Amino acid sequence: MRTFPTRAPGIGAIAADLPPDDTLFLRRMLADRVQNRGHTIKHIANTTRISRNRLLQIARDSGLHYRCKLPTQAQVDQALSGVLREGLSCKGAALKAGMSKSAVHRLVQAARNRHIDSAGPVRYFQRTWRCPDHGLVGLVPCVACLAMGNPGLPEEF
Repeated sequence: MRTFPTRAPGIGAIAADLPPDDTLFLRRMLADRVQNRGHTIKHIANTTRISRNRLLQIARDSGLHYRCKLPTQAQVDQALSGVLREGLSCKGAALKAGMSKSAVHRLVQAARNRHIDSAGPVRYFQRTWRCPDHGLVGLVPCVACLAMGNPGLPEEF
């Protein structure tokens, strides 16, 4: 049977050593290992034997920025409403929601693609024109307008 070395006293902690409400130690440990040493939450969870969900919750509550951080639903809603309803750029919505520009762009593109996919069969003209709602498009009628129930035909058609 293979044995593994144990931790020296006072270095690190395992989940059994921590009381359930003692998060100050975990916050400090996470801040040090994530920001100063570049460890991931998964790596910390594996080495300390503290559940990954608990570490993720503490990191979110502390406001830590860590690799592979998924946005909350509130951040997603704020970013989408900033771009689609308020007319902000992806960069402006990213700053407002506290996310990266590329994450906001992926969310916006996914939302637009969902509208385009729901348009159904449409008769297209291959001609570039400017939709009043969605800007320069290559297909007439505008597929996004059709998906939302607004016939986006220019006046000349």
